[in-house]
Amino acid sequence: MAFMADGVQHKVVTGETVVTGETIVIGGGSGGAVVAARLAAAGRDVVLVEAGPDYGPFGDPRWPAELIDARALAITHDWNYAQDRWTFERARVIGGCSSHNGAIAAVGHRRDYDNWGLPGWTGDDVEPVFRRAVEQMRVRTYGRDEVVPFHEQCLIATEDLGWRMASDLCDLDANDSFGLESVNVVGTTLAANGSSAVTAGSNLAGGAGGAVQITSTGGVNVTTVGASGGAATTTNGAGGA
Repeated sequence: MAFMADGVQHKVVTGETVVTGETIVIGGGSGGAVVAARLAAAGRDVVLVEAGPDYGPFGDPRWPAELIDARALAITHDWNYAQDRWTFERARVIGGCSSHNGAIAAVGHRRDYDNWGLPGWTGDDVEPVFRRAVEQMRVRTYGRDEVVPFHEQCLIATEDLGWRMASDLCDLDANDSFGLESVNVVGTTLAANGSSAVTAGSNLAGGAGGAVQITSTGGVNVTTVGASGGAATTTNGAGGA
């Protein structure tokens, strides 16, 4: 959710603290962090509000080890959504699920986008966007020498069956095929090159390009949103996040 109006200062109220900005973005997850970064790159004064903590740029020693270890989902920053025996892992931290997931990248097939019939969303339209994202997030394909014994047997079985083997699952024209995942992982950790593979770093630490005009307010759980004179005011609930 974002509030934006030319010439209007919106407010974020947390106890006795008031932060104002030309634009307020509520939710610093995979989408919110990108929106905030793009607005800041366009010269907007942005306040990004996130219920979870903000550990700073990716690579900052404040980032917990479990969040940069790509071998398993980090449950320490989870919202604890569950129903019966089902759990729904959603990350409560700047960067959202891009900060705790398996770091897999897959773009689908060109026909999927063409069949939508939406202007601006054809395979030709999204191809350059995906190319930039893959480059910025340092996506690569696992090497055969990196697979564990179980996946090695899967590869051997598919080869014996004569299935088509894909060298890149981020190829819009790969057709039906089988292959190793495309990931933004180096060794066992998320990739980083001064910004970050996760949205948290790549967009909040300058990955969007230029000076980032973002005030990040981690640990703020928005409970109410009010409006007066065209300006929005968001309020943190009692007890904080």
